[in-house]
Amino acid sequence: MEYYYVSKSEWFKIVKEFSNVDYKGNIFHEIECLIPDDTLGVIVSSKNGTPILSSLFIKRRKHLFTLLDSYIPDMPFLGLRLQSKLSLRAYMDAVKVFENAVFKKASIVRLVNHPVINDVRPFIWRGWNIIVQYTYITYPDRLDLKSLPKDARWLIRKGLKRDIEYVESSKTSDIEHFTRLLEEVMSRKNVEYNLSVVRRHLECILNSGKGRLYFAISRDTNEVIAGEFFLIDESRREAYRLYAASTVQARRDGIAAALLYKTLSSLKEESSVRKVYMLGANVPSLSYFVEDYAHTVEPYYILVKGKSILNTILKHYST
Repeated sequence: MEYYYVSKSEWFKIVKEFSNVDYKGNIFHEIECLIPDDTLGVIVSSKNGTPILSSLFIKRRKHLFTLLDSYIPDMPFLGLRLQSKLSLRAYMDAVKVFENAVFKKASIVRLVNHPVINDVRPFIWRGWNIIVQYTYITYPDRLDLKSLPKDARWLIRKGLKRDIEYVESSKTSDIEHFTRLLEEVMSRKNVEYNLSVVRRHLECILNSGKGRLYFAISRDTNEVIAGEFFLIDESRREAYRLYAASTVQARRDGIAAALLYKTLSSLKEESSVRKVYMLGANVPSLSYFVEDYAHTVEPYYILVKGKSILNTILKHYST
């Protein structure tokens, strides 16, 4: 095995070139406009040049140290892209080569992996620190109003009785309606969004044809009072609930709940989505709401390692 470094543009050429190989990857590896231009790609390949294990990294300064970070702000995962049919011994060898590559570029490395990377034993055995996080999962074909908790049913039915128009959009011109709602959320809660980053992400995903906005509009005032934004991965028949926002009144009146329920139903009927990553499982205030619409939780693994003494310090803070 060998390693090499690539630019962002080279990474995407390689992804396309080896599209016939079965990888454990995710859609965030495949949307070019989400990835910053100065991103570094690290690839471990076999002797015939086929990538085995790889990741994209943003290079950051962390105090006196250089950090390679496989995380895009506001996006849930990036992490590893790993060949599916890989023996444990080959996986272990690839991790050794990968380590050699990344620690020539940085003192600390962080991998924020998608749940599909469900076996990280070779990293643990090599001394990487593991942080377990969770995402809620919803299966739209199993979503039924009657099966939801009593309080959720009551809230949704309350919302559905209101004089509301439910609208779906893939137009970038509608982004401002959504960011206005986010601004309102920020003003009343201890939540911070970099709105310029949010706008850039929404525009990127919508322009790539992989995003959809859903709005609840009051027919009395013609105002947008609740919104949802989903990233849709048609090839894997999956979706991600990336952003949501509503007015206080829309939450109280059940309109935000009704919008989410109708959106999940729409994903099943119109986009044939089988699995939705609802996220929101690592913050108690979000979890209590999202749990009502979810069928299970799945773990995902954040892997962190530093050079020599740094790793001892990191291990202390990650346990």
